[in-house]
Amino acid sequence: MKIKQVSVFLENKPGHLRAVTEELTKAKLNLRAISLADSEDFGIVRMVVEDPDKAYSVLRAANHAVQETEVIAVEVPDQPGGLHNVLRTLEECGVNIEYMYSVLERKSNKAVIILRVEGIDEVIRKLKTANVKLLSSGEVYNAL
Repeated sequence: MKIKQVSVFLENKPGHLRAVTEELTKAKLNLRAISLADSEDFGIVRMVVEDPDKAYSVLRAANHAVQETEVIAVEVPDQPGGLHNVLRTLEECGVNIEYMYSVLERKSNKAVIILRVEGIDEVIRKLKTANVKLLSSGEVYNAL
């Protein structure tokens, strides 16, 4: 239930994010989710892409500082408390969330939350035990 996320370290200047999306566009790679966190000088763009291995190769070949990271994707009801219940489960299990971002999945009226956590294998086991719906890489890369 792990999925691959592609992260790119960028200088915080006009056009640098566009250069990343240009490479993905030329390679005909579709973004499924994206997050940008920045400081005054630098930023990290985190992306779930339909073919993360190809995205990594394309961005690396274009001289971007790129990294692959394992994350999980959980499906939550798109309603008040949907995310809260998953966060409560994680807290009860003693799980620390390093970062997260979301995507609204319109066709099923669910939200998908991308999470980077410590001890990913143990977290997956705990979430399954708590009946939290984890999405497979195929569901994320092809369906969102």
